[in-house]
Amino acid sequence: MSVLDRSEFHYHIIRSKQRWSEGLLYQLVWDDGESGIRIQSANDYATELTVDAASLLPSGGIVTDVAEGPHGMLLIIEETSRKVYAYNPITGRLDKPEGVLYLQDAGARLSRSPGFVYALENTDGDRVRLCAYAETTGQPVWTAGDLSPFAASEPPAGWSPYDVVSDEAGFCYVTQAEGAPVAVFDPGGRFVRWISGQEKDTTTGLRLTAAISGAGRLYVLDTDAKSLTCYSKDGELSWRVPLLDDTNPVSIAVDDSDVIYIGEREPSAGLQVPMIHLYRGESGEPIGPLTTYRGAADRIVFSRNNLYVFNRAAQKITLLLRQPALYRDSGSPISKGEYISRSFDSTEEAIRWHKLTLDRDIPENTLVRVSYLVSDKREFMIDQADRSLDDYIADAAIRSSDKVAVLQQLPWSESTVSPRDMLIRAEPGRYLWVRMQLFGSDKDTPIIRGLRVDFPRLSYLRHMPAVYQEDPASRDLLERFLSLLETFMTELDDKITASPRWLDVDAVSGEYLRWLATWIGIAADPGWPEHKLRSLIKGMPEIHRMRGTREGLERIVEMYTQELPIIIENYRLQDIVDPEAKRAYVELFGDDPYRFSVLLMPKQLSGLSELETIKRMIASNQPAHTVSDVTWLQPWIYLGGYTFMGVNTVLTHPSARYDDESIMDRDTMLMDETPFGQLDVRSGLGADTRLI
Repeated sequence: MSVLDRSEFHYHIIRSKQRWSEGLLYQLVWDDGESGIRIQSANDYATELTVDAASLLPSGGIVTDVAEGPHGMLLIIEETSRKVYAYNPITGRLDKPEGVLYLQDAGARLSRSPGFVYALENTDGDRVRLCAYAETTGQPVWTAGDLSPFAASEPPAGWSPYDVVSDEAGFCYVTQAEGAPVAVFDPGGRFVRWISGQEKDTTTGLRLTAAISGAGRLYVLDTDAKSLTCYSKDGELSWRVPLLDDTNPVSIAVDDSDVIYIGEREPSAGLQVPMIHLYRGESGEPIGPLTTYRGAADRIVFSRNNLYVFNRAAQKITLLLRQPALYRDSGSPISKGEYISRSFDSTEEAIRWHKLTLDRDIPENTLVRVSYLVSDKREFMIDQADRSLDDYIADAAIRSSDKVAVLQQLPWSESTVSPRDMLIRAEPGRYLWVRMQLFGSDKDTPIIRGLRVDFPRLSYLRHMPAVYQEDPASRDLLERFLSLLETFMTELDDKITASPRWLDVDAVSGEYLRWLATWIGIAADPGWPEHKLRSLIKGMPEIHRMRGTREGLERIVEMYTQELPIIIENYRLQDIVDPEAKRAYVELFGDDPYRFSVLLMPKQLSGLSELETIKRMIASNQPAHTVSDVTWLQPWIYLGGYTFMGVNTVLTHPSARYDDESIMDRDTMLMDETPFGQLDVRSGLGADTRLI
């Protein structure tokens, strides 16, 4: 049964983060600052310098491993001396030529978290143990995997460490050469658990290395099986993907944008040099190679805005500096993202959709392509099977890149470039899907804040004589021509419809609120916070009726300070009978009958800026023939000054307590009248007690 009123416009709209996330976002993210979707940012790098490791070390030794150091530096293990050095990229030299710490045994792997340096060391007994050292002193704190005096726990069963990584909280994750992927130790060196259990996995090889993201996700690289696995912060398996078959992975790291970097020691098939390959942290999808570095990457280290790559065979360390950019396909200078909405439902079949409207910002050298799909059913032939398009878009088991590639085969309309609005020239149908492709430059991206879909088709053509609608070709041309006028008039109608909100004090803010205040005669002082200015605007009709009176001044000060002031009018001093009291008041306030004083309580203001605001308010609202004084009372006693008992001065009874508010007078001595010589009470040999 029909429930849609076809004589009126209806619309669907997307403007919130939640609504955008219901569709397919490929290489697009929500931008809180812009309140819209944009192409996802990435970290690009440019090679700054390459350092010969032997030239850094005092004895020209051999570097076995590197790790993140403090303050953007790089920690280096020297094989022969067993020293750990800190390389400073600013000076190009070692921070301490004598080394920052000494390892107990030969170090194989290195990691660091705030306050601690962790090393996997090969002991004399061909065992590998995990050692933690204090970063500031270099002293050993605890060990795991042996029975030394520093051992915090016995080595867990299946202990065969291969690499170590640590998080910001000080937890260590030790990958294994056999058995379970990762053993977890707490900051005190106690074994916590295995991640993924100790059950055997047919996809697991013998060499495992790992990286941990800032969000706590653990990425484990199996260099033998060429697979990448992600575990959640709780240690649950999130996903596992195979790497490209022709790669030779050896190292892994993850940046602050959750992009995974996997380095090679030997070149992939068909290439002359090894490369660093990038993968998405949320899904494991490949992004492409890091084009600014070519060579072996036995270790990849992020330290602040620096990326270090260690080539063990060549004994070289390459420093690359971060250059923020946008995601782009490998080898392409163009950044691209794609959005496909879930279906918009008109609730009836055979509906002619009217138009699309975009709220967008498109910088120079960027563009947006918009197309659509209309159908009376949600099912399409997808991957050689009839599937609901909405279900396919929401299927978390399918990679976003695979979805985009498959959905390109659907019968989308011809795309329109960067429209603000566009007619939907499709056959009638109940459901509508919108597809947007965003193209950016190296650093600029389009911003899409909102999407609106209007239906059913109600163009200005319906107001024209029937003769203009007879020929299909001329009807289509005229309808598109009239849509230009319709767009202009619709925008104007929308502004007129929305105009009452610009007169709503609670809805506007900023400079517009201050400009609105001038409509009712308020010179909006810059010292007025917006919430107080709104209260003033709402109360201004009443204040205008009392303008220039004592009650009007009291009301406006109360609105600003939430408390009534004390107003002293000099002409009333003539009513004081006591001559001494009258003389005191004259000394404080003067005897000019056209002068009045406004007294503010100590807690009525928070600073001198508010006092100046009050003075300006009083000056603009006082009677023209009068002079005003504004005094901010202070909580102290000053004889002959503005001291008012019960207002800013309180006398209290003396207190015997000795606390923060007590004052020890001069010529005062505290004494203890307890008799001397009482054992175990207050007696002190040689002080007040003597044995004879």
